[in-house]
Amino acid sequence: MAVAFLLSALLLVGLPTAPADTDLLQRAEAAFAAGMQRRDTPDQARPHFLQAARAYAELGRRGFRSPGLSRNEGNAWLLAGDLPRAVLAYRQGLRLSPGDRSLRDALAYAREQAAYPADSPLGRPPASPLPPWLPRVAPAWYLLLALLPYAAGCAALTRWWMVRRGRLLGLAATAFAVAALPTAGFALEEWLARQQGRHPIVVIADDGVLLREGNGLAYPKRYETPLNRGVEAWLLAARGDWLQIELAGGEVGWVPRAYAVHDELTGDWAALEEKPMKRVVFICIENSNRSQMAEAFARMYAAGRVEAYSAGSRPSGRVNPKAVEAMKELGCDLTTHRSKSINDLPEGDFDVAVTMGCGDSCPTLRAKRREDWAIPDPKEMSPEEFRKVRDLIGKKVKELLDEL
Repeated sequence: MAVAFLLSALLLVGLPTAPADTDLLQRAEAAFAAGMQRRDTPDQARPHFLQAARAYAELGRRGFRSPGLSRNEGNAWLLAGDLPRAVLAYRQGLRLSPGDRSLRDALAYAREQAAYPADSPLGRPPASPLPPWLPRVAPAWYLLLALLPYAAGCAALTRWWMVRRGRLLGLAATAFAVAALPTAGFALEEWLARQQGRHPIVVIADDGVLLREGNGLAYPKRYETPLNRGVEAWLLAARGDWLQIELAGGEVGWVPRAYAVHDELTGDWAALEEKPMKRVVFICIENSNRSQMAEAFARMYAAGRVEAYSAGSRPSGRVNPKAVEAMKELGCDLTTHRSKSINDLPEGDFDVAVTMGCGDSCPTLRAKRREDWAIPDPKEMSPEEFRKVRDLIGKKVKELLDEL
């Protein structure tokens, strides 16, 4: 019976149901039923749920997409012990039918299984922008709900035009106001669907995953708080083995691709995959103050959208504690940075090379564009004067990134 119902749903969305696909669906349903029969012995049930989940996922890759299929896939993943893929499947189903109560309840239950940090909002599920009193229904229902009061308003307005009775004009205005509410609901649902459709969904697949400022372990941590399995995000870019994601609170950073599962069926992957990044390098003599702060500002402001580096012609071997303290005041940790030489920079050309007021002492690098910022060396300055130099560097880095 369940197989027949799901096949009917697939037909309703205009997708083919070849014999091979029908057989795959039947095998998924049979595996799920076998798992349910063994739920009292989880070790025996889990392989059957896993088989069912993989079969449902394969149907999705073949183009069979429906809320019911996503719900079944999510349930199978959850019972197989794979929380991240369960969350992903439920989210995929809700993209097709935002008002599906069973999918929303299933997602809420799955979210309860995730371990969110107790002392931080980082990674917590997104809150719905819709008011709680507004029912979640299919967008088409909003238009149908608006049609009746709109028709009544038109009739009252026509009648008022004929007899010029003020009561009819008030009735027409009231009817149009009532019609405006579901119309606004329709517009909001459509806007949300477009916003969510721009970027694929990403779900963290392991515990203790740290957001980094760039696509590599050499980049510093963006936050001290790690993300755990089940945390949801949007995919902004993909580069090699790394994904740039945005959490529900707007936090942006990079995570290893191996530690996340993502929606391969939604979004423009051609535009996201291997997105080219500008390479910027800041050069001074010691790589202890100015260029270190410039690199930190570039990573902080660009949030992984550029590759930022710094180096010195005669590196001092340490980052000035004054620079560490000054950047700490802005929430940026330089304790993991080190003073680097030109030879430590990666090979290849840079898009922009910025020298930091060191004149002829600054080495030259292959770059498409060169700039020299006449910024004094602050290492002997007082803390107040040091902050002024820090803020000047931050301002100039922002201007450079806006141009790029």
